[in-house]
This record gives sequence, structure tokens and C-alpha cells, in this order.
Amino acid sequence: MQRASREELIALAKADPEAIADGVLMLWDRVEALEKRIAGLESNSRTSSKPPSSDKGNFTNPPKPKTTRKKSGKKPGGQKGHPGSTLEKVSNPDHIKIHDLADQATCPDCGGSLPRDDDWEVRQVFDIPPITPEVTEHRARRCHCPDCGKRVTAAFPEEVKAPVQYGANLQAAALYLGGYQLLPYGRLSELFSELFQVPLSEGTLANIVKRGSQKAAMMPSWKARSPTLMKRAVPFMANVIGFTALAPGSSPPTTLMPNAESRRWSAWTSSRVTKAF
Repeated sequence: MQRASREELIALAKADPEAIADGVLMLWDRVEALEKRIAGLESNSRTSSKPPSSDKGNFTNPPKPKTTRKKSGKKPGGQKGHPGSTLEKVSNPDHIKIHDLADQATCPDCGGSLPRDDDWEVRQVFDIPPITPEVTEHRARRCHCPDCGKRVTAAFPEEVKAPVQYGANLQAAALYLGGYQLLPYGRLSELFSELFQVPLSEGTLANIVKRGSQKAAMMPSWKARSPTLMKRAVPFMANVIGFTALAPGSSPPTTLMPNAESRRWSAWTSSRVTKAF
């Protein structure tokens, strides 16, 4: 059927409006039928309730190929002979709470008096005590020489360099949680404030990470492990935990995007990081 021009359709509408109405309805029906057909062609197991067996390549985005791993034949879960990790009672608990019977207690069945037997049912609860920061004050004695007037001060430990600073355990925890557990600086700052009651800004965390990665890279065991990688250790570790060089007034990054190699480096370093501070 030849397509009519605009002028012909206008003339037909003036002469025979019903013909135009019939034509529009016919075209409407045809559009609805084509839309249903297209929807059926695009429908698959990922966009409808159809089973995967009904798919015939009608994917806008082809599905990812199935894994090439072969079945091991083993049942799911722990295998036979695998050492378990069941929570077990300890012989020397840190605290013991006594829950005794009332004085002159009687048997609930017969009402007889109960003897004070030295027999206890034991249940143990494993928990973490409240975490609060521990402050250690270092005092170095100062004396004046009576002969020349020189002031002599005892030496502080090498790691105590500032009037107020964070300790090695806290810095190691920050490096471990950020570098290996992959907590962004923002969430890591919230964790230290809410869980440890230690307010740490994102900038302070970035500085801790920088110092820790530099010192860890200088450890003899790391040098012996890989002299080539040791040369790249500082920028590499900084990349592991999301650290980049910060210009004055800039903000530290808030996302961590490590790769598989950086995870292995961080896992090895985290076991030694406390010694680095």
C-alpha cells in the first residue's frame, strides 16, 4: 500500500473523517501487536519468570560465561579430618561470678531442706572488655650542673619524640584496619572514635599510614625478602591503603582500591607492622 502524503490525509480527513479514524485505530492495533512481539523476543530468564532453558540468545547484554572450574566431588562444608574451631571452656577464667541458692533453700518438689553441696554447673561467656585509651606519661629527669649551669636531661625512649603522640599499638591497628581490612579513611576515623574513644582525623590517619609504610619498608626482613620490591615499597604500600601525596590544605582519599598483589604485601606487612613504629 502506497503511503499517502500529508496533504492527501488532510483532504481525506475533511471529506471522510470516519476513514481517518478507522486508519488510526488500525495503525494503533498494529503498533500494540509489534510491541508485544518485541517484548516477547527480549524476554529471557534474567528479565522474566521464564526458565533458563527457554533462552535463545535473546540478551541485550550476553550472560557471563560459566566457570571453567571442575567439580571436586567433595561435599559442601568442612571436610573429614579438617580441624574444627569450636569455642571451648578454659581452665583459668579471668572472672568468676557466683550464683548461689538462697539461704535455707528448699527442694521445689518435696519441700525438703537443701544441703550446701560444693557442686557447680559452669557456663563461660567469652567477651571483649570495654575499650578505652591508655595514656602513659614519660618523665625525663632534668638537672642543672652546679659548676657550669648546663641543663642535663635524661633520654626519652627512641619512639617517644613528641609532647603528645599516638602509640605503636594504635598506629599498627590503624595501618592494619586500613591496609588489610580495607576500611576507607572516613569509616576508619569513625571506628576509632566510636569503638576506641580515640578521635583520629582522616589527615592523621594518612600520616600514620605514610610513616608506617616507610618504616615497614626499611625493616631488614623486608629488604632480604625482595630487594627489588623494597625500592618500590613506600609508594606501593601507600597505594595499598589508599594513600597519595597530599598537597597543603588538600583532603586525603576516602576510598581504597587494592589489587591482589597489594593484598599479599599488606598481609605480610601487617604481621610485622607493630615493630615499625
